[in-house]
Parts: sequence; C-alpha cells; structure tokens
Amino acid sequence: MEEVKVAVNGTTYSARNDQTILSLCRDIGIDIPTLCSADCLDTRENCRICVVEVVGKARLVPACSTPIAPGMEIWTHSERVKRARKTVLELLLANHPEDCLICLKNGECEIQDLAKEFGIRERRFVGLKKEQGTDLSSRAIERDPNKCVLCGRCVEICSEKQDVGALDYHHRGFDTIIGPVSGELASSDCVFCGQCVLTCPTGALRERSALKNVWTAISDPGKKVAAVVSPAAKVGLFRAREPQTVDGLLVGALKTLGFDYVFDMSIANRLYLELLALEVKERKAGGGPPVIPAFCPAVMALVEKRYPKLLPFASEVKSPGQIAGILAKRYLEQKEDLSPRDLFVVEIKPCTAAKEEANRTGSAQNGYQPVDGVLTTRELERMFLTSGIKEEKLEMKPFDEPFTNLYPCLGLLETAGGIVQALHEAGCRGELRKAKGLKAFRDIEEFADCDLLEVYACPVGCIGGGGANIHSFTEAKKHRVRLAALSIGEGEKPLEEAEKAYAQIKTDIVSEKSAVFYREKAGVGVRSRS
Repeated sequence: MEEVKVAVNGTTYSARNDQTILSLCRDIGIDIPTLCSADCLDTRENCRICVVEVVGKARLVPACSTPIAPGMEIWTHSERVKRARKTVLELLLANHPEDCLICLKNGECEIQDLAKEFGIRERRFVGLKKEQGTDLSSRAIERDPNKCVLCGRCVEICSEKQDVGALDYHHRGFDTIIGPVSGELASSDCVFCGQCVLTCPTGALRERSALKNVWTAISDPGKKVAAVVSPAAKVGLFRAREPQTVDGLLVGALKTLGFDYVFDMSIANRLYLELLALEVKERKAGGGPPVIPAFCPAVMALVEKRYPKLLPFASEVKSPGQIAGILAKRYLEQKEDLSPRDLFVVEIKPCTAAKEEANRTGSAQNGYQPVDGVLTTRELERMFLTSGIKEEKLEMKPFDEPFTNLYPCLGLLETAGGIVQALHEAGCRGELRKAKGLKAFRDIEEFADCDLLEVYACPVGCIGGGGANIHSFTEAKKHRVRLAALSIGEGEKPLEEAEKAYAQIKTDIVSEKSAVFYREKAGVGVRSRS
C-alpha cells in the first residue's frame, strides 16, 4: 500500500492506492450519495447514484468501485454529475408507488431523502407500476415488492453476511423482483433476523407491526398490560440524556402510554444465565454435545430449518424474553390475583425474530403464550410519536417490583461475546467459545470439542438487531459503548443485596418446578424437569 496524490473538487489530497473514490471522499468529509452501497456491504454497482466525473474519462464512473489512481482529478458535484444522478433517481421513481404520506418509512426513506437532495419536485417520467401482492406470511417481517428498487442490499446481507440466502433476484427486465425462492418468507430459509429490514432503503422490507394489538390491549378495560424491557431496547432511546436516567425516563414514558406494569428483564437474564450454566455443566458431565444457546431465536430458526442434525446441540433453556414473560404472568397471577386471560405481556426488544418466537405454538403454557406481543425499538418510538410524548416533559418513574433492574451488568448478554463473558464471570467452568455469525454452522466440526458455542445472528448482537433504530452498522458498534454506560445503572444494589432479592423472587415465583423455562425443540420432546 502506498500513498498517492489526487485532486477532489480542486483540492489535492493524499490517498491510499487501495481506496475507491467513495472511500476517499468519505474519509475527507465529502458526501457522495449512494443507494446500493452501505457501510457493511461489498460493492455492487447496482444503482449508479454515486457517479462522479474524472477528468480524461469520457463517461461518468461509479465512485463505489472506481479505484484511486495517481494524479486523478475528480469532480463529485459538477453540473454533469448532478444532472446524471437526478435522472437516474427520476427513472427509479417512475414506477415507484406514490403513497409516501402513508408509508411506514415516510421521513426515514433514503429514496425520499435523495429526491429532496436532488431537488426533484415533479415526475418527469411515468412508467408502469408493479402490482405484486404484499407478503404477509411471516409473523416477523413484511415484504412489499412494489416498493423495491432492486438495490440488492438485502440479497447481499442475507447471502454474504448472514449466510442464509433466503432472498435472491427472480425473472428479468421490468419483471425482476427480489424475494424468496419459495415465494413466501414463512416457507423460505428466512430466520427473521431482520438484517434485510435494517439495510433496506425503502419500505419494501419492514417488521410486522404489533402496534394495533398492543393499543387494543391498552384500551381494553378488562386487560392489564405489562411491558418487559430488554437492555438492548434502552440503548436507542433518549440518547441525548445521561445513561443513568434512561430507565426512569423509559418507565415514565411507558406508564404515560398506558402500560399498567413495567418490568426490567434483569431478573430473567439472571435466571437464564443460571439455567444455562447448569445445562453446560450437565452436558459436560454426561459427555453430551456442545450447547448452542437459544438466546437468539434467529439462531434456533436456522438450526431447525437448515441444520436439523444440530438439534441435539441446541440449548433447552428458553430465551430471556420468554422467561421474562413467564415470570411476569406467574407473579401477576399469584400476587395480584389476575387470570392469564386478562394479562397482556409485551416484550420490548430490537429483535424481529422475537416476534416469530412469541408466536410459536410450542412455547404456550397452559394455553397461554408467555409473551403476547413484541415491540421493536422503532415501533416503540412510533408509539411515543403518536401519543405526543415529549422527552423533556417526562416524569421519571421506577420499574415495578419485584422485576427491577437488579443486574444492569447483564446487559452484556445482548452483545456479541456477552454470553461467554457472563458465564465466565459467573464461574462456569469449561471450554466456552464465541462464533462470528451464522457462518459458524458451516464449520461446526471445529467446535466439536467445546462445551458451549455462542452464536448471535446479528453482527454485534441484539443491539444491532433487525428492530433497532439505527441506520448503519457503524452506529450499531457505537451502541456497544452506550450499553456499557447503561450497564452501570443508577443506584445499583450491591451484589449481595441483589442476590438476596433474586433468591426471594425464585422462592416466591419460580418454585421447584422449572420445566416451563425449557424449550420444546422442533422434532425433540420437552425434557422432563423437576
């Protein structure tokens, strides 16, 4: 690698000879609009929005794939470049739906942002509109092909980054669409991680909203509605405020919305960690296969759909979200004399796969699901918006007893590497390993000699989940820093006091019968627990 001199918009800069024009311009603070390019994806050259002018070349070149050359003279916003970009976008808009005002992505749509940037105020080109039906087969993700601009981001992230390959191009020319081979997401290899939703620039891919059901429950005088908040959900909220105030502000906001109870997931995380450590110990003693935690529902979906031979590896302990739902319903039934049919538990977590998990028939207890609805961080923000909630007007309130934030440090479970770290800190003995993403299952033999293999579907863990309110993976990495600050907690109880409170909760609510905290795995019966 060597440095070369290039001129950008009349100013000379030093650049590495392995850089593209786009990467150089980002480094020096010059914004070049893109559509098919994202900070975590390889170059595709699909959209041509990023074209620039290079002196000496007859045609405009894509900045995302054109390498830097010594002495290159680049113009990023010449009149010729601006006209070309505007025309490309106008052609994309020619057959795009005209429902921006009611589109879920209104105000957050990259096509909308580009139209504003390029000064598009009319439709110069009018083309045929696609009339494909919306795919509502999944309980986690919706797919609207009519809003797809064929940028290819979802295809790349699903195939290259996630190693799932549920989405691909089909047909040719005007009839080209992106979708699953089977035609529907529910019957495809999709694991509902939602990374395609995060990277989609339009409203073509979106989470299946639970807002209607949640609002209905809140408005029902015969229902009591409880929220269970995961640490990862807090990261993207009230970002301008001190981390130690987030819990109080969030509880205050949820109470204002009409939630009767607001619980933290801290106790569920603690119980999950205890049960998982016990399972690792039992497997190791019995000479069983490594434990693949069921913490991430997308990981379990991949195992069941594509790697059924690994089902014996899958942990039998339910995810903390499911455990939290069970604990909440047990407590409210025992202590508040509320029937499960009159309770509606909402898990708040930036995870689209949790929506699918909550609807699994095998997770029901006595005919009732542990979790009745899952709200992503984005959905919760929409609730705040439609209810006129203003951050500066909120009254800080504590979590409802007994499920307070006793263990803020266990927020690390929702970051990649967190399960292994938490187990080590809890004194769990054994060979505990971390895998980098879902590709680990291709080389599972490499991990055959370990006692636990931690796998998260989302690159940086739950904080970068498909329901997070982030716009880039660089932003997701910054969320790790925010989560670490949140993990300090405000007025955190000493460990001895927290453990005492936890022990009392176990005595009052968990009881000796703990089978309800174990999963019914596909093709495998529920293990009997006393």
